[in-house]
Amino acid sequence: MNNFKSIRMAEIYDEIFKEENEVKCNEKKEKRTDEESRKRIYRKKFNSLLNIFCCNKICYKDKGDYVVAPQDAYIIKHIIKYASIETSFIGKWFNGHLSKFNSKDIVEFYEDLETKLKELIKEQKTDIVHVNEWLGAINTIIDYSTSKQIMGITKLLEDFRILSLPLNHHIEVGQIISTDCDGNKDIVLEPNEIPCNADDDSKYFYSAKHYMDALYSKVEKYNKEIEEKSYETVKNLTEMKVAFDASGTADDYLDNDIKEIASPYVLRDYNIQRYLLEKPEIKKKLEKELEIKNISNYYNIIPRENK
Repeated sequence: MNNFKSIRMAEIYDEIFKEENEVKCNEKKEKRTDEESRKRIYRKKFNSLLNIFCCNKICYKDKGDYVVAPQDAYIIKHIIKYASIETSFIGKWFNGHLSKFNSKDIVEFYEDLETKLKELIKEQKTDIVHVNEWLGAINTIIDYSTSKQIMGITKLLEDFRILSLPLNHHIEVGQIISTDCDGNKDIVLEPNEIPCNADDDSKYFYSAKHYMDALYSKVEKYNKEIEEKSYETVKNLTEMKVAFDASGTADDYLDNDIKEIASPYVLRDYNIQRYLLEKPEIKKKLEKELEIKNISNYYNIIPRENK
């Protein structure tokens, strides 16, 4: 058992409400009088936070009250404060609208949150290790790294479109066309064009289409590889869970006395469950190969209300 003073969530709710009223005063607006209704919203957002971050709620209870680690208190306070603003990115995220975010939204949201959380380090309200743990969890949940790379690739493709304009033509090299005295045209010789692929030597490409064909081939190749590797990863992990009769999620087998956010192993299980939900045909294939009835029982994170 770790000996440290937990922070009661009720104290955090009090601070958020107080700060909201201070903002009202600075803006010369009337103070909020709906304290209890606002705190109900904060409690609801904290419950959403535990669900979103795949946390086991039991680990955060102490004598009937929710408590958190002191190093996490200001981070959680910041997230709940902005989650209570329906129009904010965090508010939309907590209301289940993440699927509507495009890569640009995700990158802007994450980098804005990253800046704000790192300010807490400068203010000595938490440490870099805890901030990095939270950012790592958020990165995993909202797919920030992939979204950032997709934006980079999109920009490169837009640059390619401009740079390749001199090569963007439909001049058929090797094609022979005949024209009779009446101006009628006919193809005498049509070259057999072989689509370019990722393994071809690009020095022989002469049009933008050749480069795009090769790029498309490369992406297809990577998609095939990652599909196979993802399948093998889930298969191997599930085999280990079956061998140890470890149904449930990673947090069912981890000690979380310090009441921190979910471990990377739990978030790994979270992403595997998302994968199985999105790919029911792969789920059935795995169940057949592993001879189990419901593979989701080994990654049961969504929803978490009964945890």
